[in-house]
Amino acid sequence: MRTRILILAALGLMLAGCSLAGDVTPPPALATQQAVQIPAQSTPVRAQPGETSGSSAVPVPPETAPSLMNGALIYVDRCAPCHGADGLGQGSMASNLEIPPSPLADPVFALQAQPADWYAIVTEGRMDRFMPPFASLSDAQRWDVVAYALSLSTPGVVLAQGERLYEEACLECHGPSGEGGQVDIDLGAPDFYAGHSLESISMQIERGGNDMPAFADSYDSDQRLALAAYVRSLAFGGGASLQPEPTAGAGDTNSATGETTAQVGRIEGQISNGTPGGARPGALDVTIVGFDSDQPVFNQGVTADSDGSYSVEGLEIVPGRIYGAIVEYAGVPYYSSAGHLLEEEPTLQLPITVYETTADIDTVRVDRLHLIFDFSVEGQVEVSQLWIISNSGDRTVVQPDGQNAIPIELPSGAANLRFADQTADALYTPTATGFVMHEPVRPDDALEMIFSFTLPYTRSLKYEQMMTLPVGAVVVLTDQNAPEISGEDLSLSGEQPMGDIVLQTYQRPGLEKGAVLKLSLSGRAASAATTSPSTNLVIGIGALALALIVVGLGLRQFRKEGEPAIGQDALAAAKGLDRDQLVQAIAALDAAFEAGQVKESAYHTHRESLKRELMDLMSSEDD
Repeated sequence: MRTRILILAALGLMLAGCSLAGDVTPPPALATQQAVQIPAQSTPVRAQPGETSGSSAVPVPPETAPSLMNGALIYVDRCAPCHGADGLGQGSMASNLEIPPSPLADPVFALQAQPADWYAIVTEGRMDRFMPPFASLSDAQRWDVVAYALSLSTPGVVLAQGERLYEEACLECHGPSGEGGQVDIDLGAPDFYAGHSLESISMQIERGGNDMPAFADSYDSDQRLALAAYVRSLAFGGGASLQPEPTAGAGDTNSATGETTAQVGRIEGQISNGTPGGARPGALDVTIVGFDSDQPVFNQGVTADSDGSYSVEGLEIVPGRIYGAIVEYAGVPYYSSAGHLLEEEPTLQLPITVYETTADIDTVRVDRLHLIFDFSVEGQVEVSQLWIISNSGDRTVVQPDGQNAIPIELPSGAANLRFADQTADALYTPTATGFVMHEPVRPDDALEMIFSFTLPYTRSLKYEQMMTLPVGAVVVLTDQNAPEISGEDLSLSGEQPMGDIVLQTYQRPGLEKGAVLKLSLSGRAASAATTSPSTNLVIGIGALALALIVVGLGLRQFRKEGEPAIGQDALAAAKGLDRDQLVQAIAALDAAFEAGQVKESAYHTHRESLKRELMDLMSSEDD
């Protein structure tokens, strides 16, 4: 049941007021719909004489060198759902397409590919193959993702071989970066890169010409292709690859002993009081915590100086490790943003803002209330709710004993109350008419409260729920085949395709404190036989939901003792996701952030973690 709550809550979070995460290649029906979208402004195209590619015109070459790293991040979000994280055409959405996605990483398939051709396809789409134009990408982003897609068919070891051959046979004439030492050809120029496939470069190496010697007898076909791959890579740095290479380990190597020394960094921060006229925080105890994915790996206490400043030296720099700082003030814990220590940026700033407290709840409101109705169990409807709660004041709302007492009312007849948080016993206390929320509401941190309950349902239901807090907006989500939902000021905001089913999304304006949300549900609930698409949907986004809930809860996951207070099992589940599920989680996170439903600090922190998890997974599979 708890997993179901997470799934449905994340579904509402993901779909309310946002699209399916941008331009991810959709199922056929949605692809046709996207085809009518007007693409963003892109580089003008011009005809290329003598071209035999699939596009009648190719773009002017990129103005700057493509970035493989930027391209990798775009590929994960926009391309991998169909083409697969490894580029072999086996992404999570590939089965929805009538024509299989192209295997971009297949060396045979990519051999004749010209970057300009692939750029044109990304820009214009291929609706005959159910690939939409990627209208939201900028000109540079399209070149970046093309460069990364082309790199999928060339492992790092091949580029390393090509680099050795280049130094052996080409360096003297063409220069170290291909800029043309003794010849008037810049191999790293954007126009050379854009218009040449690996096959065309390899054939030139084989045959020679224009004062260039032929290498047919010097190198075999594999060597010529490796050299061609390196030549093409000169356009983005030469030898650049995101494929892992064996290393002796992170850190600097002692030339005398050959031993590798770990890189270390420093965390520093300033504690300030965000309440005007509030007391100077002073010498508070600060806890620095570190996590490798969901695993706590570091915990160290330090006392801030009288001015609220603190620092910790000698922290190990580990790729992907997240550091955060926690302090308690007036009985309430406060958290810094999270960040990474990097070799190029060994000092990490983690400021913390604390607030004075008040027991007055008048500044607390619900920014958005999501209701998800699930009729899959005969004789009842399961109602899942996601409340996004904020505090517009400049003081933390909490009772004198450190426990809030904000009452939440449920509809009459509600049963089987469940909470998404594993610490529900500490955060909520059930009452005869609902429950009481105890968590402090800080001015700088929106809370996500997720719970579900059941109501009896036969053929109709009058749903009434009193709002004990003012509500900014209400979003209702249900299956297209579910009973009809109506209510005062409730309007159908659209149908949302999601996998094999279509979801109905409704919205209504906000409610004042003390007002009653009234909805009418009528009609026969779909039988179990007709709800299999919904079941498939739940299975498909289950892991995605877990990742989103962790993000929604933000940095409140850190306890003073350095363990995740909320969502630890969700973090563990995210660590075990496969590539397609990680791609879906990243895409949905982007959609939630663009819709303003995730704080920026939490967004960047968790997006980076998901991407590192994906890159680590891809690296381990390559090994």
